[in-house]
Amino acid sequence: MLIARNDSWTLESGGSQVLHLPESEEKTIRLNDNLYCFYVSDELNENGLPQNGALWEDGEYRGKGTCSFFDAVFGRSESGVVLIPDSETQAWIFRRDNDALTLTLSGGKGCLQSYPGNEPDWTHHPFPFRNLPDAAPEVRHACIRGLLDFFAGTRRASDGTVFQSPNTSIGKGYGGDGIPDTFFQFIAAYPYLSERRRAWFRSQIEWLGGHMRFDGCIPWGGCNSLPYYHLWKRPDCGLFFDGNGLWLEMIRRIFLADGIAPDPEKVVHAAGFYLQYLTEDGLVAAESKKKGCEWADLLRNGWHSSLVNVIAYRGLRAAESILSRLEMHELSDRYGRAAARLKKSFNRPVSEGGFSMDTGFIDWRDKDGTVHPHWRIDTNMLAIVWGIASPEQSRRIIHEFKRVYFRNEPAVPAPYLLYGSWMEPVDDMLEGCRTFGCGRASMPGRMGGTAVAALRMCGENEAAEHLFKKLVQLVNHEPSVWEYYSLDGKGEGQRSYIEHSLSPLLPLHFPVEPDSIPGD
Repeated sequence: MLIARNDSWTLESGGSQVLHLPESEEKTIRLNDNLYCFYVSDELNENGLPQNGALWEDGEYRGKGTCSFFDAVFGRSESGVVLIPDSETQAWIFRRDNDALTLTLSGGKGCLQSYPGNEPDWTHHPFPFRNLPDAAPEVRHACIRGLLDFFAGTRRASDGTVFQSPNTSIGKGYGGDGIPDTFFQFIAAYPYLSERRRAWFRSQIEWLGGHMRFDGCIPWGGCNSLPYYHLWKRPDCGLFFDGNGLWLEMIRRIFLADGIAPDPEKVVHAAGFYLQYLTEDGLVAAESKKKGCEWADLLRNGWHSSLVNVIAYRGLRAAESILSRLEMHELSDRYGRAAARLKKSFNRPVSEGGFSMDTGFIDWRDKDGTVHPHWRIDTNMLAIVWGIASPEQSRRIIHEFKRVYFRNEPAVPAPYLLYGSWMEPVDDMLEGCRTFGCGRASMPGRMGGTAVAALRMCGENEAAEHLFKKLVQLVNHEPSVWEYYSLDGKGEGQRSYIEHSLSPLLPLHFPVEPDSIPGD
């Protein structure tokens, strides 16, 4: 395999090439077109940017010191190449132009050395992860690939807060974020990070809590250090109702993993946000909603959203757990009672004002009582893994999922909706928008990962393993994982979507530790 070449030499697999350039000279080397990924370290540079990434689009990266260049597609290329300069201050430019990859070196000494595999050359870089699960080589590679994409989405803002982007893009830069992306990245990546990396992640979660609104609403995001609380950052659009529950669950897990106790005043304020919106039956109603209220942000979501209530339940249980550990039992009991009441109402039949059908849970209900019966995979699977669904309802959910899903299986796990679309029987999408395939497009992380976790919890190991292998295959064989996929597997939306790259790790950590939650 040809690894690199210039006008006077070529480098093949297993070889090395000594470099000796005068101080005033630059030399450009052509790399194999598949070696589009690079890795210097898991640190951020002086500009707050990651020192790893992938040129899957035209652009360039300017770096210094030792760097591995490799093909992250598992098994496609037998070798990568590592640049080993004599000085770690020696500069270079990695560039992609019309699919041609080049490396321009400044003056100095060093060598290019071939190495086997589809990851950085770990003999020349400290291995940055800990406690990775024992797994077959293809599964381990998928896990490392996802974590490397996670690193490539890290940015330090001007105020020092470190944020995680939903996607990586050298050419387009860092444009947006959202707390659901933060949450799913946190669930998948946090257990495997160094303490320094964990501290960086905590800084974003602390920033979100520090920008809680006067009414207790956690901002949906703020990658440019400007918090926002409404769909599309427009005050005339819906207030997001999912941020509080996700934030409470993240700080609960940090408390358990690292022993870092959250500010109880913020816990009470964040959990109390949901209590303001409880209707008489104990369900959370998105009363201020005209457009949107949760992470399917182009959805005309309604008064009683099943997903919002699942997330609110998890947030209330998280608050209960945190305050119990802090021995604030009166407050803990308040949120435990609210969670138990919500769960009871949630599981009532639709005819009695609940969400329950014979086959699972409905999507949402209008204030006038109109039911939108779409079968959402995220709602139903999270209801299982977070314990809001009864054992009997969990069995019905899994039975319906297997009956329908595998009858006409999508190429990529798994769509928002098991059947139907957000145009049937009425148009649920906003302002003529038709993204996410109106609910039929696959989101491998939050849909596929939750489905695998729920199937495993219900003992459906064969179906879970089948979907898990498809997630591993996706991560291992896509040069950059797309934001969502059509039923036939065509990628759409943003590229290099980090949550989906982490999808093989998500099922390991979705279920809540049973000893950390008081019972109903």
